[in-house]
Amino acid sequence: MLFSLLLVSFVNISQQHTRQHRTYQAENGIDYVNLWQQFEQGKLSAQLLAGANVQRNQVSLVTYQGQKYIFKTSINDDNRLKKRIEDWVHGTFYVYCMKRGWQAHHNGSNIAPLIYLVIDHYSGKRLTHSHLIAEYVDGHSLRNTIEVEQHGEAIKQAIVELHQHKMASADLHLGNLIVSPTGIRFIDLSDRDWLCVAQCKDVMSAKRKWNLDVSPKPRFFYLLSSKERLRLWLRTLRSNKPI
Repeated sequence: MLFSLLLVSFVNISQQHTRQHRTYQAENGIDYVNLWQQFEQGKLSAQLLAGANVQRNQVSLVTYQGQKYIFKTSINDDNRLKKRIEDWVHGTFYVYCMKRGWQAHHNGSNIAPLIYLVIDHYSGKRLTHSHLIAEYVDGHSLRNTIEVEQHGEAIKQAIVELHQHKMASADLHLGNLIVSPTGIRFIDLSDRDWLCVAQCKDVMSAKRKWNLDVSPKPRFFYLLSSKERLRLWLRTLRSNKPI
């Protein structure tokens, strides 16, 4: 068993590795591993959140000592050799999100929820599934395009702030933007591949879906947006092709 501490900003993240598990826990006075065990044993009151894809993800809302948390189990269905090597060497996506979230928090930003615990389960060197405990973001998701118009400037600023802290949504839609007491916040980040590509997707999605012009543009934005326009143009040509 390997045990170590990783310093992210001024937050210790303990790491405990065995052949079957890799555990990462924020050291802030709460034993999150024990908390997860209580959850699995049914000792905590939990509410399964509506809309969760139970075949791939199981997401529950848990209240512990007056504070709300998100408990999530995520099944890994990406078994590409390249992805398996990256996960084994550099850590999985949720571990990456955990580190970036705490770094942003240290720099004064709460743009994305904090992750307190990640337990990655392996079969050999293949990641099978992950457990995590994360901060619950209080507020409500954007309901419609009218509300988007009302919060347009705040949404643009939030996207820029997210990108400044080396994160991206990569799945920008109403349900992933939360109007919280402290402003617009993001949940369910999906930037699993190249960060610059994910950030460009955010800017293009904001423009295409809600006509929000986010600036400054990410690196390679104009190259990728030109590629996307070419792809749409070719699709239009194919759809208009006579039979």
